Amino acid sequence: MTSQTRTPARPLTVTAPRYGALARATLRRALIAIVAAQGLTACVDSPSRPKKTPGFNAQVMRVSFDGLGQRIEVRPGATVVATLDAVLAVENCDGCRTQMALIVGDEAACAFDAVPAAAGTTQAEVTLTAPDAPGRYDVRFAATLNDTCGGAEQSAHGGPVIGQLVVVAGASAPDPEPEPRPDPQPDDNRAPVLAPLQV
Repeated sequence: MTSQTRTPARPLTVTAPRYGALARATLRRALIAIVAAQGLTACVDSPSRPKKTPGFNAQVMRVSFDGLGQRIEVRPGATVVATLDAVLAVENCDGCRTQMALIVGDEAACAFDAVPAAAGTTQAEVTLTAPDAPGRYDVRFAATLNDTCGGAEQSAHGGPVIGQLVVVAGASAPDPEPEPRPDPQPDDNRAPVLAPLQV
């Protein structure tokens, strides 16, 4: 058996280079830039950070059919103009389009398809067609956050009731304007009025 002798390892010595003032200032600026860049990335959404889901709320504040209120009587198949004031609140989705639709019977109509105002009431007007069969028909409302009005029109079937059309076979049309009466004609049975004679 041979014995081996180990030689002790020499210690590793690292000598830091000496930097001049210009090199230290450049290094300091580079470190500050790195720290600042790290701080900025905290403000930017990263793929690992979940994005905020757009929030949406819609509420009809007022509705009127043909300017007569939210429940009117109409003839079968009549066209009715619905005007409504609604509050559309969209969160976490700047510039997103919003749609509002109304439905009566099976007839749906798009009342609004645009970017709503940042705050306040959105006003809309839409023409509805009353059903052909007499009866009471609820007018329902739906709002969506989408690219087209199709989703709102489909959702309106199960939306909240905001008004009612009562279709009556013999419903009367609005009273016509009274006809102007002709100026009264002189009565032939009265004596004529004569101008006084001047002498």
